[in-house]
Amino acid sequence: MRRSFLRPAAAITPGFVLLLFCTHAQAGLIVIGDPQHDKNGFSATLGWDPEEKSSVDKNLTEWDFSVSIDTQKNQASGQWIARHLVKADDKDTGPAPVIPKTPYSFPTNKLGPVVNQFLVTRHDPHRDAYQFLFERSGNSKDNKITLKGKHEGDTLPVKWSFTPDKPGSFFVSAAYANGTITRIFGPQKVTAQDVDKKKKFEGVIPRSGTFVPTAYGIGFTDPGTVDTLLGFVSGTEGDFSLADLELAVDFFKGSDEFIVPTLFNASEDLFVAVDLTQWLTFPTSFVDGQTFEFIDGRSDQLPGFLLARANTDGTSPIVFDPTAGFSVADDLRFSGLVNVIGTIDGQEAVPGPATLALIACGFAMVGLCRRRKCPAPARLDTAPPRLRTVRPPDGPRPARDRDVRGRHRRLRSDYFRRCRLHATPANPASPELSSRSVAASGTRKPRISPPGKRVVWIFR
Repeated sequence: MRRSFLRPAAAITPGFVLLLFCTHAQAGLIVIGDPQHDKNGFSATLGWDPEEKSSVDKNLTEWDFSVSIDTQKNQASGQWIARHLVKADDKDTGPAPVIPKTPYSFPTNKLGPVVNQFLVTRHDPHRDAYQFLFERSGNSKDNKITLKGKHEGDTLPVKWSFTPDKPGSFFVSAAYANGTITRIFGPQKVTAQDVDKKKKFEGVIPRSGTFVPTAYGIGFTDPGTVDTLLGFVSGTEGDFSLADLELAVDFFKGSDEFIVPTLFNASEDLFVAVDLTQWLTFPTSFVDGQTFEFIDGRSDQLPGFLLARANTDGTSPIVFDPTAGFSVADDLRFSGLVNVIGTIDGQEAVPGPATLALIACGFAMVGLCRRRKCPAPARLDTAPPRLRTVRPPDGPRPARDRDVRGRHRRLRSDYFRRCRLHATPANPASPELSSRSVAASGTRKPRISPPGKRVVWIFR
């Protein structure tokens, strides 16, 4: 069943990773170098050697993979399987069984000079992603196979950005695993001043409830129109789908940025679909204003791109076909020249240094506010009492003579002496003693008062 433009499959294809390939002549397989592997992923490269056997089976502790070929009368068939050896901690509770190997076979005469497939298997609460890349050369000894696998847990949102090279307006839409399409930005006007300053418009592709995005698109008008759709085609032949965008970006690029050209033709409206699985495996450098030629919707210089003219009603003719991925009717495939008018970027939405600094400042302010709200400790535990003379209510103002000041000093000395001799914890639950705790005398009145004066304790 065909799906309309920007309408992905409902879910990523479950199952086991496998694919068939062929060679021009009898040849064996060898592992080149030591495969790189740890609990989070692996990478291995295979070559061809006529003296070796036609199969490889490798166990990497956390991962294993196998590749085999069978050639008869220049007709080859084969298979490849990769798997993550599931551990007990991959599940919420209880041990998980090892995934069994299940071989599949297909005729290889359908495969071209390059086979590049991206597949995902689910093992809730995580997923494992794999890439199989077979590059065929004119000399069979130069054929190369690359296998990669990665353990995928929680993923970060994807950030989009667009840097136009000409004035106009644009909008951004996102497609989700449940089949819905939502405009998430725009329309946004692009002025000549924005172009001169190379202004980059950017944002984050949100989830739609619990549904993850599977593709995003940017539509640009000036006054002609070009709609560019970007997504990762995953699965096996006959059962393709659009992969989880967050997972695929993490698998292919991690936190690194990737760029895609925005193509434009002044004479007619264009609709563009980009298979990021192919583009990010074989990216092509480009500059603003560069010209590319397309024949029947394809260009060898831009792998993964499909260009089409609009339907008679102005809508997109590109559909997603599970048997072929992005496809379009032959009579609507675009042939001609296009120019690069901007750059579409994508990457994981990792907080930058400025954002991290802002978050740190926010936490510091919260801590400062909480500190200010804490009750201040009793002044009795932090400072000795200060004595002052107070005039009796109905008596004359006392004279501040040397004898009175001397008595005050003796009283303060007596206070500290009693604190040292009878110090008790301010908090009975605390084992620590405070040398400035209340004296054991239990009274705030001194034993000696100057004649004609009343001495009081002042705690602060």
